[in-house]
Amino acid sequence: MSTHMVSVLAGGSSVAPPRGMAAYLSAVRAGESVLVRPRAGYPGLEKTVGLVAGLAPGVLTVTDVADLLETVEPGEVPPGPGAAPSHRTGDDEAGVVGYHSSGSTGLPKCVVYRGATVRAHARLIASSLGLDASHRYASLTPPNFAYGLSILNSHELSGVPISFTDDAAELAAAYAGTDEPLTLYLLPQQASLLASIEDALPLERVITAGGRVSGPTVESLLRRYPELRLTAMYGQAELGPRLALWDGPLAEFVPGTLGQPIGDVEFRLDDAEASGRTQLLVNTPHAMSWTIPAPYDAVLPGPAPDAVVATGDYAALDEQGRYVHTGRREDLANVAGTKVLLGDLSRSLEAALPLAGLRVTKRKARVSGDDVPVVELVPAPGASFTAADVRRALRDEWGPLVALLDVKLVDRITISEAGK
Repeated sequence: MSTHMVSVLAGGSSVAPPRGMAAYLSAVRAGESVLVRPRAGYPGLEKTVGLVAGLAPGVLTVTDVADLLETVEPGEVPPGPGAAPSHRTGDDEAGVVGYHSSGSTGLPKCVVYRGATVRAHARLIASSLGLDASHRYASLTPPNFAYGLSILNSHELSGVPISFTDDAAELAAAYAGTDEPLTLYLLPQQASLLASIEDALPLERVITAGGRVSGPTVESLLRRYPELRLTAMYGQAELGPRLALWDGPLAEFVPGTLGQPIGDVEFRLDDAEASGRTQLLVNTPHAMSWTIPAPYDAVLPGPAPDAVVATGDYAALDEQGRYVHTGRREDLANVAGTKVLLGDLSRSLEAALPLAGLRVTKRKARVSGDDVPVVELVPAPGASFTAADVRRALRDEWGPLVALLDVKLVDRITISEAGK
């Protein structure tokens, strides 16, 4: 087995991480500058590298946390942009850490943190999760976006070993049939992958982030692991990225619950909008220092330490005073002239059909330019229905809009490189 704090699974064993992951961990640990880029790349990436290099006090390592690895020397300008203006304040010369969010427009956004902020927040996450070197941890989560990177950081800096894989079969080879309890990091969309593992894993706990834990996700996990403990984390790439957590028996979890803010993070609700919905506001000292959005031609400052940030998430307080997620502002779709919140459509589908997995997104119609809701459904074990059955189940609530849904019945939910 690997002696590295962070390893990957190969052939059912933990082995040394790829060189990109190892370089990233070394940079974070040593306080050096590093930028994590999407593996697929994107138009404007070269400009982004140049802008981040202008923020870095020394050599900038650029990696995809796999095999790709390159460095940009101080004063060297990658092809494309001019040197970025320095936004450093002089109080932190110990390197910067940049990575990408999936972006609400479909284009990635680069967020850049002071290295000291990343390390302090990683230790807060480790403490909040109660990471323990005597326990076993594994992750299916993509390691090169916000949630996966926060896992890398918190385990590396707390000295608690963890193994990564993107293959459920590797999990089975490494852990199925063993008795020592396992904690697994999992995107909510990946819950149905566990059903493909013939022999049950010795799962004691699942830690999720990167999306809403839905009713089908809970039911899918409970069918296989009725005693499972759930830790559901909420956050955003620009804000730490972890902000709150709920922890307890999975059977007691109410879908949408955000949990309690961690550390010195504070929540409150904004004034109600015309629709009656309230947006979640956050104050956190762990936010990014800079951001580089499309078209990647400028570095913008992040929130001030005392700023109250609008998250873009709608939330409400339940009867126990707990924050409950009720949708995202960017999930508002214009469907044939009618405003539809995709979260509302998701909850209708969860209530109407026996599901093991669900993902609702939107795309532009080819002719009209309106939004088309795209519904991916994994039927629950033993359940069988057609796209027409889905539309019939929703007709009383959604009326003629059901004819405009793009319904896909699938074996597993597809996720992007960002885990979305």
